[in-house]
Amino acid sequence: MAAKKTSERLHVVLKLAQIKQQQAAERLAEASRAVENNKQQGQQLRVYQREYNNHFHSYEQAPVNSQQMRNYQRFYNNLEEAVYTQDQRSDVAEQQLEFHRSHWQKCYGREKNMASLIDRKCAEEGRKQEGKIQREMDDRVGSRLDMEKRR
Repeated sequence: MAAKKTSERLHVVLKLAQIKQQQAAERLAEASRAVENNKQQGQQLRVYQREYNNHFHSYEQAPVNSQQMRNYQRFYNNLEEAVYTQDQRSDVAEQQLEFHRSHWQKCYGREKNMASLIDRKCAEEGRKQEGKIQREMDDRVGSRLDMEKRR
């Protein structure tokens, strides 16, 4: 059984690099969706917070008792805390996105480098094969000339 060429053996490594790059791309896409979801949730909270505030202030002329004011203040503080927490989640999601983008870029680079190495090895093996064939042809021509000289 003939040994496999280096370029053929490297195809296994290339396949692994492609799988890792694909997995990294999937994680990057998930992280991107998480960033978008967090931004959207933050925007929704801010819109709700503004609407709640505007709604409350639209009743300023109407008498408000102290219990209603405390309830408003407590709920508004909860909204502020929710907005702050959502902003923190968004920041973490952004950091995760950058991490996954960097990881994907590394995996992509490794895949491209491996493909390039395989191309170089194939070209090198092709040149070696051509040289071998050329030597064999030269040897045959030389053998024929030697045989003709002996006759």
